[in-house]
Amino acid sequence: SGLNVDEVLERIVTDLPAPTGDENANLKCLIFDSLYNDYKGAIAYVRVKDGTVKVYIETPDEKDGFHNMTCFLPSYKIVENNGYSSEEVDKFMEIIKSTAHLIIELSKERGFELIYRKKVFQSS
Repeated sequence: SGLNVDEVLERIVTDLPAPTGDENANLKCLIFDSLYNDYKGAIAYVRVKDGTVKVYIETPDEKDGFHNMTCFLPSYKIVENNGYSSEEVDKFMEIIKSTAHLIIELSKERGFELIYRKKVFQSS
């Protein structure tokens, strides 16, 4: 019926403590749910308890040399963006969020390198 929903939600926000963790500790994560989406593929929901993962993206650009971006998980905070448009950043964040479980798992194994090539089409 929706009776008192506003009050219940307000109590959850005010009475339940925020998650805690130590960004300087060894990486500790929990994959707590996953699903499959016909358009996005496998999606996993990940809770990073301790530690952080640095995601660095770099792509070549014929005009400017290279563009790069740095993002930290679990906050998904972008700390550096050199040359990407807001649309490109949104696309990269979508990729990072949909693959965070893999990024975190592979970061435990000394990291990995993902090669992303952007095709540039020229009109004739």
